[in-house]
Amino acid sequence: PPVKGSDSSHSDPSKLNDAPWWLKILIELLGIFAGIAVIIFQMSRQHRSNLQLQKNNFKEKLHLEIYQGLIKGIDDTSNILSKVSAKSSNIPISLETYCSQAASGVSPTPPRYRALDFSEAHHALIKSVAKLFHIFERYTIAVPKFRIFQIGLGSAIHDTNEAYQPFFQKLLEYLPIDVQEADRKFGSPPVIVPAIPDDGELKLILELGRKYNSTLVVIVGFLHDLTVEAQNILLASLFENRVPSRQPLDPSVIVITTDKDSMEKLEKYFKEETSWGKNMKQIEADILSNIS
Repeated sequence: PPVKGSDSSHSDPSKLNDAPWWLKILIELLGIFAGIAVIIFQMSRQHRSNLQLQKNNFKEKLHLEIYQGLIKGIDDTSNILSKVSAKSSNIPISLETYCSQAASGVSPTPPRYRALDFSEAHHALIKSVAKLFHIFERYTIAVPKFRIFQIGLGSAIHDTNEAYQPFFQKLLEYLPIDVQEADRKFGSPPVIVPAIPDDGELKLILELGRKYNSTLVVIVGFLHDLTVEAQNILLASLFENRVPSRQPLDPSVIVITTDKDSMEKLEKYFKEETSWGKNMKQIEADILSNIS
């Protein structure tokens, strides 16, 4: 006889058969469902891992594509910058030599430079920087930090254009002008040699040339900063090293970096303290006044 107070269903195996018929099937189904759930979970996790890997691979590939296009644009701009810088530096020197020859009584040799050649080089520089802007705008969603370079280079190009106008006008006055054969009158010389600038005009030309060249130096610095930041942003996942930012001896020289604090300070500086920023504000104010 069963012990008093004990559960006879546990002590008597035969009573397990008294369980409902569907319980065994339910237990088996629960086991199957649990197995399927584990498989689905593992497949889902593997799928997410594969998607993340594909995303990272695509991101790295896109970064390399952006970097290659950007570096080509920087190299092209740097080459053009070198040419326009050589012209803007050598032209005032050639005019100074021309004036010295005339003052010493020697038959002066007119400069070989032409104002229109300088103008073409200047506008080639503007066009090349505009191509960099196109890259910034095209990949804004991928590299939003490049916006600070669009602002900075926009300010620098504005200053270059401002310095270009008076310098170019003086070069038109005092550099020789080639006359095309179709426009040349019979017996007239192929080159028009303007008057020799006096001391005051020569001093002004030298000063305008220095001012123009100083704006080119700023662009050179910003292109260097862009090269540094492009490597640190676009190649960071491939290399452990980072390229250090530019460290000019003059603390007043602007260096563009892309950390959050620096970008906020730089954007405020460009928009509020530069000639470009003040000009943009004036344009916005004029538009608003015309609308109202």
